[in-house]
Amino acid sequence: MKRKTRVTALLLAALVALAVVFSCAVIVCESEHECSGADCEICLAVASCAGFLRFAGLAAAALAFVLAAFFRCASVVRSRRASFRRQSPVILRVKLLN
Repeated sequence: MKRKTRVTALLLAALVALAVVFSCAVIVCESEHECSGADCEICLAVASCAGFLRFAGLAAAALAFVLAAFFRCASVVRSRRASFRRQSPVILRVKLLN
């Protein structure tokens, strides 16, 4: 099951990367076209690609923020666990007498 999930995630990441590359290619190739007016299909395609790139950039920024917060919290928890582990009675050589 884990391998199937990993392969699916890899395929989705590749599809998103291809969509970004092709959106950039459409914008570059069609940037100086002969516009036919208000209902120009090429202008609509370029605007759609630009919107997708804006959305992809926002999603990447949000993902980076979430990952940074997660790793920061994980490092704090890890350091707290290490400090609790270091202060055990055995480590501190405490005699437990009744």
